[in-house]
Amino acid sequence: IIFMKRCMLLIILGYCFWHSIHANDIYFYHIGLRDGLSQINIMSIYQDELGAMWFGSTEGLNRNNGKEIDTFAPTSDGRGIAQNTIFSIQGNKAGAIYIHADSDLIRYDIHSQRMEVLQYGSVRTILYKDNVLWAVIGDKILLYNEESGSFKEYAKLDENIKNVRCIHPAKEGKIWIGTQTGLFLISSGKPEVIIEGERINSIHEDRESNLWIGTNENGIYVVDKNHEITNYRHQSDKNSISNNQVRCIIEDNLGKIWIGTFYGLNQ
Repeated sequence: IIFMKRCMLLIILGYCFWHSIHANDIYFYHIGLRDGLSQINIMSIYQDELGAMWFGSTEGLNRNNGKEIDTFAPTSDGRGIAQNTIFSIQGNKAGAIYIHADSDLIRYDIHSQRMEVLQYGSVRTILYKDNVLWAVIGDKILLYNEESGSFKEYAKLDENIKNVRCIHPAKEGKIWIGTQTGLFLISSGKPEVIIEGERINSIHEDRESNLWIGTNENGIYVVDKNHEITNYRHQSDKNSISNNQVRCIIEDNLGKIWIGTFYGLNQ
C-alpha cells in the first residue's frame, strides 16, 4: 500500500511538472495555397457578421465561407480595388467592410456586393473599433462618419512618429501606434516608446485585454493585463508559428486567434 501511494504521488507530481511546462504552449494550424488562398503572404484578416473569414494578401483579397475560398481581383474601372496588396480589412458588423488596399480606402457592402472608393492615396492604416472607423491619412488621425460619408480630424501626429503601420485606440483616450521604428503609446503628454527598434506590423487586443503585437522579424509579443511580455517565434517544432514576419492578428467569434505571416496563415 505504501509503495502504491508513493507511485501515485510520483505520477501526480510528474503530471503537475509537465502541465507547468506546457501550460503556456500555443499550437498553430497552417493554411496555404492548397486550401485556395491566392497567396500565402497574408497581410490582413477579418471575420464578417455572416461568419465568413476574409484574408488580404500581397496578391489580392480572399473570402472563406467555410466551404471554399473566393478571390477578388483588382479592377480598372475605378469602382473597386485597384491594387493587389491588401494591408487591412475592417468592418462594422452591419454590412460594411473597409479595405486598405495599397494606399487606397475602399468600402464593400456585403449585401449589394458592391465596392466604393472612399479615399485615393495617402492612407497609412485603418481600424474599426467601438463603432468608429479610424484612419491615418498622411500625418493626421481621422474619424470616418458612416452616416454622412465624411472624415473628421481627430489629431495630428507628433513629428517623431513617422511611417505609421497600425493604430489601436485604448482606454482613457490612449492610442497605440505601430511604426517602422517601434511601438508608441500616445496619452496626454509626449509619445512614449514601448518597443524600440522593431518594425510593428499589427496590434490586436483580445477579449481578455491582452495585447498581441506582430513584428516584422521577431514574431509576436503578447502583453498581458499585468504588463508581462511573452515572445513567440518560429521554431523547428511544427506547432510553432510558421514565420517570424507577422503581418496581422485577429480574434474570431469563438475566441480563436488568427495570425497572418509572410509564410502562411496560423490559427
